[in-house]
Amino acid sequence: MKQKQTTQTQPHLRQGSSLAALLAPGDCAAEKLSESDYAARIAAFHLPRYDEIPRIDLYMDQLIGYIDEQVGIIAPTGEKLLTSSMVNNYVKQKLVPQPQAKKYTSSHVAYLIVVCVLKQTYSIAEILRLILIQIDTHEVSRAYDFFCTAFEESLRTLFCGKLQQHVLGDWHLEQPESCAFALSVSQAHTLTLERRLAIAAVTSAANWFYVQKNLEFMQAAEDA
Repeated sequence: MKQKQTTQTQPHLRQGSSLAALLAPGDCAAEKLSESDYAARIAAFHLPRYDEIPRIDLYMDQLIGYIDEQVGIIAPTGEKLLTSSMVNNYVKQKLVPQPQAKKYTSSHVAYLIVVCVLKQTYSIAEILRLILIQIDTHEVSRAYDFFCTAFEESLRTLFCGKLQQHVLGDWHLEQPESCAFALSVSQAHTLTLERRLAIAAVTSAANWFYVQKNLEFMQAAEDA
């Protein structure tokens, strides 16, 4: 019998990532950090942009490990934002496209990162609606990258009181004077409704994480 030949494709990894980290499940959510250490992590927090997501198809365990590495820092201590049963449920609810031959693409990764960020504050039906609104008016890659920047900088305004990036899509972000509860967008009156919804969604998600994390710090101080 003639042996079938396979071709291996090298993954495209963002700077600082390793193939081992991609293939092995991460454990960021289980790590306990001090308040100052957590703020430092948020200052350096970076979600992979669409063209930074590995360009190889992933099996379920690889998918879970990679996404946990990206979003584990925003998970409640000791909890996982994503499991295989969650992924299967999202596929059944048509929140995430069906995998092909049990493999997940960069598009699946982008969808699931958005879900992990929003699911603490919005229902599955609401998240699906928000996603559809964005991709009806923008390419998936552009909508996803806008989402990532808005979420990262929303967290930084809350935990750090300063921005790392000052450009959000076609708009400029103003540097806050101190910790703030929302992004300040120059020429905000020119934002489309779709962009306003995206910013509002990540703002509410960031504020939820801020409240939860500070409750954890307060409880830890009381228990000490």
